[in-house]
Amino acid sequence: LLVPAMPVTTAQFDDVKATSDHDDDDVPVIILLHGVGESGGDWTNFLRKISPPNTRFILPTAPKAPVNMFGFIEMNSWFNMYDSYTSNILEVKGMSAKIHSIVEEQMALGVKPEMIIIGGFSQGGALALYASLTCPVRIGGTFILSAWMVAPWEFSGMVKPSAVHALPNCQSPMLQCHGLADIKVPSLWAAHCAGILSNIHNNYRVKQYRDLGHEVNDAVQHDLALFISKIVSK
Repeated sequence: LLVPAMPVTTAQFDDVKATSDHDDDDVPVIILLHGVGESGGDWTNFLRKISPPNTRFILPTAPKAPVNMFGFIEMNSWFNMYDSYTSNILEVKGMSAKIHSIVEEQMALGVKPEMIIIGGFSQGGALALYASLTCPVRIGGTFILSAWMVAPWEFSGMVKPSAVHALPNCQSPMLQCHGLADIKVPSLWAAHCAGILSNIHNNYRVKQYRDLGHEVNDAVQHDLALFISKIVSK
């Protein structure tokens, strides 16, 4: 078990502050966005197992809000989901802007952008993907777990990036992990996401896991540990 020396930042999303108790600014930073109904702290132990010991974790918790597709029950949610295919894109864009602000705050502390990784699970993975693709700064990498692509029409018409035109993070590493037995976010959604990303991304990989549902397991943990290690050891 690798226990990070850096503090874990877990708070309501609007209250997250980029702070450090260490003079070493050349540290990896992982911003992880939880799934609907969860909280940021739920992912602390998982990240400790797959990250270098000096990694700084930023694990915000989404605000509570009623979610239409779950009968208007109030829960921690990054954006409203009306049904399986429709979400509040304005809320997605607003939350993405806040994630971009966290990236900028970490850079202001002295963290190199290539040492910043954005990731998420389920709804948080969908937001992490959108935030990465729209981030004006090229970061170290992105991972999405059991997630899908929101607002696919914004990206489906693009072509593979070139030196002349490219989204900044279509060049940085991206890993998509999805279970073939996932019934909450079906593998068909992951395949649709993969089809678009394969067309616009130069450094993208998708991993599928037989018999894995809407969760993570040891195989996902292993693949993520390798993904993170390659980024932070450059």
